[in-house]
Amino acid sequence: MKNLKNIVVGIDFSDSSARALAEATRIANWNDAELVCLHVFDQRIMSDLGHYRGFNRDAVLDAAMHRVETFVADSIGTGHGLRPRIAVGHPFKELVRTVEDVRADLLVVGSRGHQQNDPAKTGTVATRCVRMAPVDVLLVRKEQEEPFRRIVACIDF
Repeated sequence: MKNLKNIVVGIDFSDSSARALAEATRIANWNDAELVCLHVFDQRIMSDLGHYRGFNRDAVLDAAMHRVETFVADSIGTGHGLRPRIAVGHPFKELVRTVEDVRADLLVVGSRGHQQNDPAKTGTVATRCVRMAPVDVLLVRKEQEEPFRRIVACIDF
């Protein structure tokens, strides 16, 4: 197994992203790797909010950063040395941009976000990451409470 130096984990505040954060933290600690935690604020929402009088983009992004920090503390505790980031844009594009910026070796995301109720399905952002991200991707389901013991890799020749 290769030694990982930089890991990016996507956070959308879902249960599966909390599990993804926990697994990414375990992997980062095991490899003594840097861990970047990214939450993407959807550009469409930001644009819609911008039409309201008194809208303060910086205040919204500061509140989002505070929410990320709280989510991280609630999910894995403090003292892990991870670097939280906020981006505005399309979630997949911003995840890939961050992966490229930090030269990540691994992208970890929850297998599905808030919008899906079917546990058999994978979310659209997670699916796109698996298919198109320029690095290895680990999907983590919300039921994953312990470190992985077995990994199955599918190969399409």
